[in-house]
Amino acid sequence: MAAAMQPVKRTALYRTSLALDASMTDHAGWEVAAQFRPPNEEAQRVQDGVGLADTSWLGKLEVRGKSLDPETWEIAGGSIWILARGDVLVTCEPEDTPAVLRELQDRAAADSEAASAPRLHVMDVTSVYAALLLAGPSSHDVLQRLTALDVSDAALPDKSGARTGLAHVHTTILRQDLGDVPAFWLLVGWEYGAYAWDAVMHAGKAFGIGPTGQTALHRLRGRA
Repeated sequence: MAAAMQPVKRTALYRTSLALDASMTDHAGWEVAAQFRPPNEEAQRVQDGVGLADTSWLGKLEVRGKSLDPETWEIAGGSIWILARGDVLVTCEPEDTPAVLRELQDRAAADSEAASAPRLHVMDVTSVYAALLLAGPSSHDVLQRLTALDVSDAALPDKSGARTGLAHVHTTILRQDLGDVPAFWLLVGWEYGAYAWDAVMHAGKAFGIGPTGQTALHRLRGRA
């Protein structure tokens, strides 16, 4: 008997990608844009200027609770973002999400029991937030046209994050550079994904922004 096919998930930018004549591909069960132009051209534009990618497939897990103390946490396969006291976001590759979720749930239960505190809440919010990746030397300039948050290297260094407004939409900005190339994950409500994409592309016109597909993104992230 043939194995049952797994349903393909579509990101918040699926229709936007089709409208831009993207070649589509499967990425860990998500149908995403593979490329809009030759991948080497897309990657070069990011390295020299700025590019924008749909990364809504990014695994996103929220941990909340007054007793939350993640300073000593180490989660295999996950990046930990401490946004405020009692407010932590963990991101990971989509294929790692189930394992990271289980580890977070176990860690949260153990920490709550050890502190005799109310149980911490762990939620998979992957499909709650659309995610864009804005990357390139000009990414700071693009962001400053959209938010009042100071996104300079001093105020928002690599591996730091903040919740703010971007183009009048509540946004979580996570900085995670691609080597020496500045890069920012932009997380917005799923229903605002296409709007946020259009706003960032409009703000980036003066800097030569263009869409980036999954193939170029893999190369830039060292995952080719």
